[in-house]
Amino acid sequence: MPKMLRITTTDTGDRQKLILHGRLAGPWAAELEGAWNKSKCVVDLTDVTFVDEGGARVLCAMKDAGVRFVARGVDTKQLLDDLQQKTAPPLRRCLSWLAKDVCRKD
Repeated sequence: MPKMLRITTTDTGDRQKLILHGRLAGPWAAELEGAWNKSKCVVDLTDVTFVDEGGARVLCAMKDAGVRFVARGVDTKQLLDDLQQKTAPPLRRCLSWLAKDVCRKD
């Protein structure tokens, strides 16, 4: 299983498309955020094998900005369903996000 993320970027005239392959975890979450031009685009998660909390945060920010996702597989579809919920994220995710925010302020 690859321990990195490959991001292929294409522009289809009016919209950017990001195709992800591998693990959206650790420093690769920041790589995705850097590759995204902060606009509405399409993100293909079909070949993503794992998403950690940092990756979920980036996907959540992308969702809030109007990004459209393409996914296959039960885990990835469940993650996207969780992002679509208007309710608070699971406690584990909340605690993880709070811990990271506290660390950044120090």
